[in-house]
Amino acid sequence: MTSASRGVVKEDGVTPATPFDVGSGRIDLNKAGSVGLTFDETAANYMALRAELWNANYPSLYHPAMPGQITVQRTVRNETGADGVWLLSVAAPADVSIAVPGQIFAPAGGSATFSITIKAPNVPLGETRHALIRLRQGNTQMHFPVTFVRRQPDITLAKTCEPTTLLRGAQTTCTITATNTSLATANVVINDSLPSALTLIPTSVVGASPSGNGVAFSGALAGAQPPDVMVAPGPSPAGGYLPLSLFGIAPISGVGDESIVNFNVPAFLYGGQAYTRIGMTSNGYAVVGGGTAADVQFVNQVLPDPARPNNVLAPFWTDLNPAAGGALRIGILTDGVNRWLVLDWEAVREYSSARANSFQI
Repeated sequence: MTSASRGVVKEDGVTPATPFDVGSGRIDLNKAGSVGLTFDETAANYMALRAELWNANYPSLYHPAMPGQITVQRTVRNETGADGVWLLSVAAPADVSIAVPGQIFAPAGGSATFSITIKAPNVPLGETRHALIRLRQGNTQMHFPVTFVRRQPDITLAKTCEPTTLLRGAQTTCTITATNTSLATANVVINDSLPSALTLIPTSVVGASPSGNGVAFSGALAGAQPPDVMVAPGPSPAGGYLPLSLFGIAPISGVGDESIVNFNVPAFLYGGQAYTRIGMTSNGYAVVGGGTAADVQFVNQVLPDPARPNNVLAPFWTDLNPAAGGALRIGILTDGVNRWLVLDWEAVREYSSARANSFQI
């Protein structure tokens, strides 16, 4: 990867390709065997770091949700058979700062570890940046691509000040809000300094501690809580189970074992959010907003569970097989005043069993 040719263009034959197109570049077998330094990683670490591969020891760096700053480490092994020094340099866009040591020393057959610090607070959220780290010894040059998408991570930060324009000697109130969007509690450290033209009023700090001309916070931030979804029998067209077959509604065709069918439906509220699509699975649950094959599981979850499927309504989640008997139907019923969207599983057989189950949402 570090010796691959970077002179690759896009389909138009002119525009330079990016790492999204070609990764590290086009393999150059004439150079691949004489790079001098190698990067290695174990299969176990690739698995352990699968949710944060930017920390794995491979010869490039990609971060899909780059916060303002990150630091990672890489370890190289000297394959030349002699002690050596390699010079490091960086090529990066103007709004990206990448810090690496000016040089690294690796003994023959030994290794060297170095840090890479990326700062990109001025890159707008949602934008992508590409950069390059070069490692050179004599006439041998290796390259290490860096790509990231600037995004808020699981812990999002927002800061506001009011007023934003003030006279000399006047005061403004600033608020920093940290939000944990994951389901797990996170330990966070926040440090923020005021611009040099402003002076902190220490007694005004709430929820953090004064720290120089700024504030500091260190502690646990609880995970996001799912919205309240009230589930109860409630009113219905007949006060209970009412098979859609009684209304001449045809079964959904093509439903077999381990399947999901998506439907566009009139807007309804779920967890305070409007949806116009719902997925109906063979295994006795629905996916609000629709789903894919990745949302079909015959083993039910212990809720809440961040694993797919999410947004589920599960009246009877078990291993069902409509191909062996029964039918799934969906329809809208009305009494002239109210309308109900009804998802109906009628006499659907359990997998490898003669037992049939009827229920609906």
